[in-house]
Amino acid sequence: MKMAEAKSKKKKAKKPAKKDGKPKEKSAAKKAVKKKAKKSAAKKKPAEKKSDDSKSAGKKAVKKKAKKSAAKKEEPEAKEDVKVGAEPEVKAEAKPEESKPKVKAEKPVAKIKYLPKADAGEPAKKKPKFNRQELPRLPRVKDKWRHPRGIDSKKIESKRGKGALPSIGYKKPKAVSGLQYGFRPVQVHNLDGLKDINPDVEAAVIASCVGRKKRNMIIEEANKLKITILNPRRGEA
Repeated sequence: MKMAEAKSKKKKAKKPAKKDGKPKEKSAAKKAVKKKAKKSAAKKKPAEKKSDDSKSAGKKAVKKKAKKSAAKKEEPEAKEDVKVGAEPEVKAEAKPEESKPKVKAEKPVAKIKYLPKADAGEPAKKKPKFNRQELPRLPRVKDKWRHPRGIDSKKIESKRGKGALPSIGYKKPKAVSGLQYGFRPVQVHNLDGLKDINPDVEAAVIASCVGRKKRNMIIEEANKLKITILNPRRGEA
């Protein structure tokens, strides 16, 4: 029992020594000093790095400027060499005339000597203008001939004041019917078609499918034979 009491007393004597703040204070002070030293070191290091970076950046900028100035000095010399040596080559290679699309030269247009006269041929019978039903009264009705088809139409009944209807009595006389400017038209496709034409009674009508080259030949031959051409084109009259 005495031995146990003695151990407990020793332990109790040791505990108050630990509870004292002296050893803890010493360790806390040391830690604070270490932290301050680390912070000061960390602050100094980036400043040094910045100074090193600024120095390296300045050196790089100087090098870039030197390279640019050297390149500018070299460029004009190279350009001059190219201009002096390459001018004749460029002129020889570039062919603007060939690059442009080729335009076909227009073929000449032959002139027609014998054209139809406006007053030629016998005068036809006089006939009125055939108007559409209700044309003067209704503005919506167009001026195109339409035969009336109503069962109560007064125009069909030939009432007075309703206008004339086309009928067999208005046709041309037999001597004039089918003529153009007093000539009977004959269609022509080539030079052989002009051989059978009587220039006093008949006239040539050149087909629309005939091209400019053959048309010029037909016109020249017709001028020699004194044949009238009824359908001149622009520039031929």
